[in-house]
Amino acid sequence: MELRSWPKKWNDAARRRISTLPDNSQSRPWPLLGMLALGLVAGAAIGGYAVSQRSQMRRLATYAHRIGDELAAMGRRGQSASPPQIQA
Repeated sequence: MELRSWPKKWNDAARRRISTLPDNSQSRPWPLLGMLALGLVAGAAIGGYAVSQRSQMRRLATYAHRIGDELAAMGRRGQSASPPQIQA
């Protein structure tokens, strides 16, 4: 049993099968239109979700800005004129 001839036999058989395949048929437009419709539906769904979440995102941004201002104010109140002293 010669293992080296297997790839050559397989390759020859595959070439014969490929040569007997039918020619490429014309592509039909319906699958293309289906994908277009699917893309439009997905885009509308994502856009609708983004619009519905816009007010919540604005509220979150306002909250984060307010928290940042409060943290900055706390830092200003805690400042002292002299650096902290280390006691041993």
